[in-house]
Amino acid sequence: MVMWKQMRRMRGIKMNNRGEIKGGRDPDGTAKGLVWAYEKTCGDDADVVMPKTLTPNTNDVGQLKAQIKELKVAAGCLAHNKDIFQRNVLKKVEELTDEVDTKKKKKKKKKKKKMLMMTMKMGNK
Repeated sequence: MVMWKQMRRMRGIKMNNRGEIKGGRDPDGTAKGLVWAYEKTCGDDADVVMPKTLTPNTNDVGQLKAQIKELKVAAGCLAHNKDIFQRNVLKKVEELTDEVDTKKKKKKKKKKKKMLMMTMKMGNK
């Protein structure tokens, strides 16, 4: 069976011959065939809204406007989270480079001290 037919059959959505979703309501009160453009993720990113495939019903202008608003909100959230992530990564990189620099300086001092001790021993002989 073709995948889209199987998906439509599983969801219980009926379409007329023009491809439009027939009216009616589901038991939970939502419009039949309503496909949300976003779903919430779970875990650490529970407040981030991730886009699913956008399948708008072009006959319903209100639904399209709502989906556009959801897109704008999701894009704003993702941009904000990306910005915070980049700042955190930059801070961590700076911390690590500072740590590496201090370790290099300590190693150089230790090496200089060792060389100085060796030259002093050679001079005493």
